[in-house]
Amino acid sequence: MLVLSGLALLTILSVSRWNGMMNHYSLSQSGLVKQWFGSFSSILEQQETIISLIGKDIM
Repeated sequence: MLVLSGLALLTILSVSRWNGMMNHYSLSQSGLVKQWFGSFSSILEQQETIISLIGKDIM
């Protein structure tokens, strides 16, 4: 009985820990994607501005 109780407790703690790690990982990855998208968007806007200025000079 003691072994079964210990095994049940260990299982519950392991599942709880796993869920906590997955939540942390998901939040971390979501933040990284938002940061990457912001940086990439900024680079594209800069490129667009440069191309527009060069195009005006050519015309």
